[in-house]
Amino acid sequence: MKALSLLLLTFLLTRSARAQFWIVSDKDGFVNVRDSANTRSRVKDTLYNGHFIFVFRFEEQVGSWMKIEYSHHGKDREGYVYHDRLIPIAHYDSIPLRKSSDNIATYSRDSVRVIVTQQKFDKTKHRLTFADAGSAQLVEIDGEQYLGTDGEVPKREYKSIEIFVGNRRISLPRAAFANLFEPTIYNTEIRYNRAEDIFYIHAENSDGAGAYDVIWRIVKGVYTDRDIELDF
Repeated sequence: MKALSLLLLTFLLTRSARAQFWIVSDKDGFVNVRDSANTRSRVKDTLYNGHFIFVFRFEEQVGSWMKIEYSHHGKDREGYVYHDRLIPIAHYDSIPLRKSSDNIATYSRDSVRVIVTQQKFDKTKHRLTFADAGSAQLVEIDGEQYLGTDGEVPKREYKSIEIFVGNRRISLPRAAFANLFEPTIYNTEIRYNRAEDIFYIHAENSDGAGAYDVIWRIVKGVYTDRDIELDF
């Protein structure tokens, strides 16, 4: 019990200082991204409702404007948007961590239960590409750039994420975990928009060097998309 309490305290302290995902939510259905924090600056992009954006620190707010980072058309971008055009993922109901072991973390509240599991990284089930013959510098896993380590072979990978809502069971597909390694399964934020039946699962993962944030969205029982932001 003491170990779990310490784990939860560490988790909460980390959560209070970490970056957060938000989503675009505007009555017009879209928001303009500007170069600077004023309406006279150039509109550099347009994001539609539901688009994920990322805020590293709340201090990035400039008056009524929020400095954001986001991905659009395959590129990482940044700019300013009016803060009341956004909703933080933290606005929705939290499904808290209840118990955790080395490989399983269980989050639950009322009739909702989310189980996040990990397993050892099995090199025999992946195609590893190194910088050159004899090199220990890993550059690709299964033909893709990977996240979680900085050039080293991962030690852990996701096994599954399952959501239970009453008698309903939702399993995220393997594609949801592609190129994501070194999960910190107890450092996962589960949020549930009950009104629209949307789950947001946000994890901050790293082996100490290859830090990244990932958020998955599950709408009405169906996994729809994910967004990934690198931590520098």
